[in-house]
Amino acid sequence: TETIASTPGFYVLKGAVCYEDVSSNASAEINLDDGTSTQRIFKLDILGGTVGNSDARVVPFEFTVFLRAGDSVTQKTTSLSVLMNTASRQIADVNGNLINPLGFVSQ
Repeated sequence: TETIASTPGFYVLKGAVCYEDVSSNASAEINLDDGTSTQRIFKLDILGGTVGNSDARVVPFEFTVFLRAGDSVTQKTTSLSVLMNTASRQIADVNGNLINPLGFVSQ
C-alpha cells in the first residue's frame, strides 16, 4: 500500500493498471482512508490463469477526489505481476480555490 496524497484539497488522479502472466486472482485498488474507515474509489479484479499469455493488458483511469483534513488516498496491488502507476495533481485547496501549475502566468 502506498499513499498518493494526504493534504486536504481536490486532486486529479490519472494512471493505469498493467498486468500479464497472473497465475492466481489479483487486484489493484485505490482507497480513501479517513483514519477510521476505508472507502474504495477504484478496484480492478484480475482473474488468474493468464500464465504464458505474453499480451500485457493496460487499464487506464482518471478521476477527481476531495480530501478533508485527516483523509488520505492510497493505492495497492495484491500481486507482483500487477503494476499500478498513479500520478496526482492538486487542482484546488480545501476551500475550492484553484491551484495553478508551477510557472503559470495569467495574461
